[in-house]
Amino acid sequence: MKKIFTLLCAAAFCGAISAQTSHRYDVANKTQFDKTMDAIATLPAGDAAYVYISGYVDVGTLKNSADGKMQPTLRNIHFIGVDDEETGEKATLSMEMQLPAGNTEADHFSLHYENLKLRQTQGVWGNSKHLMNFKDANKHYIDTLEFRNCELTELCRSLYRAEAQNKEEDAGTMKVLIMENCTMHNGFRQSNAMPAIYMAQPVNEMIFRNNTFYDLTYLNGLVSFGTMTENTGRQAVKFVFENNTVCAWSKSTLLGFGTGVSSESEFHIKNNIICYACTLSGG
Repeated sequence: MKKIFTLLCAAAFCGAISAQTSHRYDVANKTQFDKTMDAIATLPAGDAAYVYISGYVDVGTLKNSADGKMQPTLRNIHFIGVDDEETGEKATLSMEMQLPAGNTEADHFSLHYENLKLRQTQGVWGNSKHLMNFKDANKHYIDTLEFRNCELTELCRSLYRAEAQNKEEDAGTMKVLIMENCTMHNGFRQSNAMPAIYMAQPVNEMIFRNNTFYDLTYLNGLVSFGTMTENTGRQAVKFVFENNTVCAWSKSTLLGFGTGVSSESEFHIKNNIICYACTLSGG
């Protein structure tokens, strides 16, 4: 009886694994990217999609509208750059992403970017544009937002902007944001600066390790929780900032927590090299 029970458990376990499968897609231009996103939108919830980017792919604005490419059915997506065989250069994904519009925690999703050059599709002079953003009436539930071994460049205002249409409303939650072994440079040329990470959304954990930040003119800080309120779900955050190099002009606080996080938060800030100019007047 014990052997039979063990075999049944093993069969059930294998079934659970096979129910959540991985899918590979290869993308070298916008047409292939659009077809890939359409295909991913039909995958069962929980499946993982691995999108391999080659060359320079400018996909424009990914809207969260009904006919857009970013939908809450997109559960777990990995965008991975394939280096050029001759030059060794990273593949480039140029975009502006409006995050998927989900209204319940069941609509959570994860986005992973690895070994890519990421740029805002309108470049450094775009008017009030962001690489990834939402400012709408929807809630957005994100498990993981991850950047590993990426070059983040030509950013207009922010890398990630998250807030509700009404700043006093709940904007959903993020479990973890990770940036490791990345370089962020050449961005924020507009004078209407914003923080690189503009959080009006509760996040459980933020990790920054082994990154380099430089040439970020008009940067308004790397991280800001300044707009968080009691109504939008202020909570404890585990914040890790280790082994980073920052050399950039900042108009405001480099790491701005203010009253946006609770007193139960953890801060692990060590072994960083920080060389930046800061003015209180914003000049």
